Amino acid sequence: MQIGLASRDPDISKGLLIDKLLRGFKEHEYVWIAWKAASNDNYSPRNLLDFFNEKYSYDYLFDYIKKTLSNLEEEDIDIFVNNCRKEKEEYFLNIDINLYLKDDRLCWFLINRFTQDYNIFIFSRESILKRFKNSGTSNQINNYILYKHPSKSRLYRQTNNPKVHKNINNPRIFILALIYLNPEITINIVQRNIDLENYIAEFDKVKKEKINLNKYIKDKDFIEWSKNYIDKNFKYTVFPQFIFEKEKLHENYIYAYFDDLYTNNREKYINNLNKLKKSWQQNVFRSKNKDNLKKKFHLPLRKNTKVRLKELAEIDNISESELLEKLINREYEEYKDYK
Repeated sequence: MQIGLASRDPDISKGLLIDKLLRGFKEHEYVWIAWKAASNDNYSPRNLLDFFNEKYSYDYLFDYIKKTLSNLEEEDIDIFVNNCRKEKEEYFLNIDINLYLKDDRLCWFLINRFTQDYNIFIFSRESILKRFKNSGTSNQINNYILYKHPSKSRLYRQTNNPKVHKNINNPRIFILALIYLNPEITINIVQRNIDLENYIAEFDKVKKEKINLNKYIKDKDFIEWSKNYIDKNFKYTVFPQFIFEKEKLHENYIYAYFDDLYTNNREKYINNLNKLKKSWQQNVFRSKNKDNLKKKFHLPLRKNTKVRLKELAEIDNISESELLEKLINREYEEYKDYK
């Protein structure tokens, strides 16, 4: 007895259709394809953060698409495949985005530029629902929504509670989710592409800026110290907003703050950068000398000299004795050169 074509395994046939679909797209396009596959699960733009925090790699997106589509009938899969091909132009970018996504620093920069310029609210319900799952009501949850304030670009709760840190697991995936899927951006595809190119050009200027952290940023001690200094002395109003444990993420945290300042307030960028570097230099100087045994000396100085010493110490934000040590050591080094 001959076995007809009708007896083919439907799961194998569906699997071939899905594989063919995914082979026809680049990895970064899995972002919008996964969102289309999730449309039947009642996801909305306010769920972007949670959705792509769960599926924060191309492998996760691939598996999600394949698993979701495999639950459909073969005819529906075929319709989905054809629709993706037809709609591909809607997601076309003027640049090869893969060339840029390798730089996390740029990804954070783009996230901040788009969310600020388009006044995009980034919601997260995952932690909210966990907190209220036993006792909260829907009204309580609604009053607990996290959002970015459009005028101040800071994170708030709609109650009077303190600022909350939100997690973006992978900035490379999330920036794609923003530019592909957020309605505030996709409402004008032409403008989105123009802005994307302009933001990347702005980032190139930031990296070429002569006043920078290049001399310090590879120092592990500087990175850890700087993050703490920024938290204590500056208002950190950009992404990434979450608490880090890894050194590389601390580096991104520092860069994101100053990259955003460069674009929005150049004068403040220079002032705060100089404050940070100067404070670091003082910290290094104190660390080097903290173990040195010091003897107390009384130096009789004229009144006006004492006043000047005090003023100079205040300018450098160090003690008078530290300033005297610096001056003496500097003079001694010059003396040795001519000795």
